[in-house]
Amino acid sequence: MPHYVPVIKSKANDIDAIVRSSPLTRTSIKPLFEPPISIEDNQVRTDLSKAADAILKRLPGIPFYFDPLSFEAEFRQLASLGRMAQEGKQVSPTFGVHRLPSNAHALKHILHMYSLPLGIRVELQDMDESPEVSWSKIIEFSAKVEVNLSNIELILDLRYIVADKAKRMSASILKFITLPPEHLRPRLITLIGSSAVASVSGIDIDGQSPVRRVERDVWMEVNFELDGARTVQFGDYGVLNPDFVFSGPNPNANAKIRYSHSAFHQIFRGHGLYRPARFDQYHDLAKRVVNSKWFAGDAFSYGDSYIAACAACTDGPGNLATWVKVDTNHHLELVSRQTKLLTSELRTVASSTQLTELQRI
Repeated sequence: MPHYVPVIKSKANDIDAIVRSSPLTRTSIKPLFEPPISIEDNQVRTDLSKAADAILKRLPGIPFYFDPLSFEAEFRQLASLGRMAQEGKQVSPTFGVHRLPSNAHALKHILHMYSLPLGIRVELQDMDESPEVSWSKIIEFSAKVEVNLSNIELILDLRYIVADKAKRMSASILKFITLPPEHLRPRLITLIGSSAVASVSGIDIDGQSPVRRVERDVWMEVNFELDGARTVQFGDYGVLNPDFVFSGPNPNANAKIRYSHSAFHQIFRGHGLYRPARFDQYHDLAKRVVNSKWFAGDAFSYGDSYIAACAACTDGPGNLATWVKVDTNHHLELVSRQTKLLTSELRTVASSTQLTELQRI
């Protein structure tokens, strides 16, 4: 069974990060796809048809969640889900607890015709401020679509995590998970979040800085406190900030490589990419990664092999989309292996001191 849920944009390079992952990693993950969000004419937009095309064309035969978000008409959201299911994709239609379709009958038809599980996404505010209301919505909607709670997969979404609020987050999550009686709890709960920075402006030009993956700490704390009563799966937003929105080429963009290791993202910052174009700096950035103590070796993943080749100037410097693919591919390989190990180790943790030690791995 997959044990890691990365949130991935339904774009060619992002999906290719999965395609180029190892067979073991592909069987260990259940990605949550979102359509890319853009801003055009001061309007937030998505293109569900294009997102579905990318998944149908590129994604190998693995199960995945698809959240259409709520920027397009409901019939378009349901049509994109129905189209993927009809084409034989193992899709779990996924909606936010406050974005559940009003046309429950149409969704019920898709779920039952193709025997699909239903994903429901709950954000921290819903857990923190109105947990009873959120659970009522989940239970009532499951009845409308005639899906037993044992076939609902719950995704608790912390989005961007501020480190000093992690403890409070853990308390809210635990309260939410344990609120309903056992027979009303979904079969699967995944906790996702992100510490990935939205900007590298806080890092020195041509410098580097670690960013702790606090989402991993919160996940471990929650499982420790549950003490084996149930296991909560791990998810994250890969190397990207959850609030990223494409608003056109950024003339101030800097080159960067986001290299995940142990409990951190190590951010290697370059300098400006435009005015004039300076993508060749990625060769030097890649050398810095290869020469660092964190480099896992060129055989670790496709992403690592590309970094090594770029450092040796036997492959090109790529572009920003290339490096999303490269950074994400390395991250998927690392975190899928790490999560499997930590899930097993957490079962043996008997004290908060032992938990702290495990969080250092």
